[in-house]
Amino acid sequence: MNAVAIASLAAALASGAACATSILATPRRVVILALLVQFAATAVLLSAIPLALAIAYAAVGLSVAAILAVTPAPEAGLEAAGPSGVPSGLVFRTVSVLLVSLAAGALGLEVLGGAQGIAPGQALGAGLLFGLGLLHLGLSEEPLHVGAGLMAVLGGFEVGYASLEPSVALHALLIAMPVLIALVVAYLSLLTPGVPERRT
Repeated sequence: MNAVAIASLAAALASGAACATSILATPRRVVILALLVQFAATAVLLSAIPLALAIAYAAVGLSVAAILAVTPAPEAGLEAAGPSGVPSGLVFRTVSVLLVSLAAGALGLEVLGGAQGIAPGQALGAGLLFGLGLLHLGLSEEPLHVGAGLMAVLGGFEVGYASLEPSVALHALLIAMPVLIALVVAYLSLLTPGVPERRT
């Protein structure tokens, strides 16, 4: 394996670990820090697009983290809230993360692994981000966690799509989307009342 393949594999594992951390963690600071690591690792995976756009993606991640960090936290107890009827305990979420990571990583390697111009690390990273992002969306209804899930899905799509479509305009649009999501999350966080924390 050459240095580029090793770097993309390390970035894929880092992005998956960061996404898993944002699913398992409840403190806002940990989720925001995990998002920042996820954006940095995803920027490394975006080697198929011009370097300036990959750097812009990392800068967008920094902007997203700054927006979310200055947003006032909702009332205590809301951060672990999930949809009604969905188990939200740490054990359930940990098992879910492990199962989805294995399935999504294998699926990403199977679907994108044979595509021309995409490294195995990029295929693995795209699968992990997309699968864990969807899991994150299903396990929480708190705006910060929903936004983190949406950004992970978008990042996974961007990594997988970057090697197939060279359009700079489309990539610029996809790269700018997380800022819009962060602004919506910040607005919804201000509107969301506190609810009792649920743990099973």
